[in-house]
Amino acid sequence: MADDPMTEPPQRVAFLLVPNFSMMALSAVLEPFRAANWVARRTLYDWRLLSVDGEPVMASNDGVLMAQGGFYQTDFTKQILFLGDGSYLDDAATAAHLQGNTWGMMNETGSYPGQAWLWLYSFWYQIPQFNSDNPDNYLTSHADAIIFYIMAVLSLGLLLLPFIPGLKSIPRWIPLHRLIWRDYYRQQLAKTSAVGGGDSSNEPG
Repeated sequence: MADDPMTEPPQRVAFLLVPNFSMMALSAVLEPFRAANWVARRTLYDWRLLSVDGEPVMASNDGVLMAQGGFYQTDFTKQILFLGDGSYLDDAATAAHLQGNTWGMMNETGSYPGQAWLWLYSFWYQIPQFNSDNPDNYLTSHADAIIFYIMAVLSLGLLLLPFIPGLKSIPRWIPLHRLIWRDYYRQQLAKTSAVGGGDSSNEPG
């Protein structure tokens, strides 16, 4: 049975307003929403006006709109439209080191460290053969694909380490772990000796 369109919940849309946004653009979207609700005699569209910090926002025509919430507050609206003008977003990206020439695989944003676990992947891009200025360099022009296959081979080798013949026997041949954990093994030996001595003392003479 098809869903009754009269019982469907309204579409929720959030507008993130940044300083110097275009009031004309906002009106061009809100008016069709309002008209659709009026024609349908019910709420088809429900919208909220958000700002970055929840404070009022000034538009490009010097008008000020009150925000109904902050963008970084708990808000589960799926549809979010960004309305802005000028260099606000560009300046915010520059301050957060998120411009195209300042961020990368291990970018640090503010106080948050980069993805250190990707160091091996990004390491290959530091090799001159993979970042040459010569556009005709084969390794540079195909660096992404080549590095992907290199990492795939290395990852496969890591997964297959336990199945390499003789590799699991190395700790038995070279007991380096016993040197590192010598205190632990000494304590275990002392406990075993103490238990063994206690059992022998209970044996009949």
